[in-house]
Amino acid sequence: HVTPTDKFVGFSAGLTKMLKTNDTDLVVYDRVFLNMGNGYDSSTGVFTCPNAGTYAFLVHGVSTATSQLNLDIYRNNNYTVSVFAHVNNGYASGHQSIILQLDQQDTVFVQARGVSALYGQRNEVYSTFSGFMVVPNIGRTGIVTTPPPMGNIIG
Repeated sequence: HVTPTDKFVGFSAGLTKMLKTNDTDLVVYDRVFLNMGNGYDSSTGVFTCPNAGTYAFLVHGVSTATSQLNLDIYRNNNYTVSVFAHVNNGYASGHQSIILQLDQQDTVFVQARGVSALYGQRNEVYSTFSGFMVVPNIGRTGIVTTPPPMGNIIG
């Protein structure tokens, strides 16, 4: 017996320490809040898609008081979107979301661009990486059937 939740995938992880990154460093979010489907690896920061489908990903970050936040989201080593935040004196926050069609074993991760510094403490988790399946079974290379033609529109 298969229930609709058997193939559901979702994860959410946060950063519990200050993290200074250099160009092309992967950001490893070390506190896992949820990992349904076991797609997120907290030792590498990489999400590996266990089930093909359409996924939503969200990245939130806060820079330390004297730095900037500059992160990129990648799918299979290919750039998709960026997060940037900077202020002269104080903390800055940046957020980004994207919806992607993924095949099984596709990867999604957050990578630094240039030097960034993310704020995090054990009891102050502001920087997070989350993703969840929106629609199962149709990946990037899956066959998508077209809906039947609509009737004539009269107006």
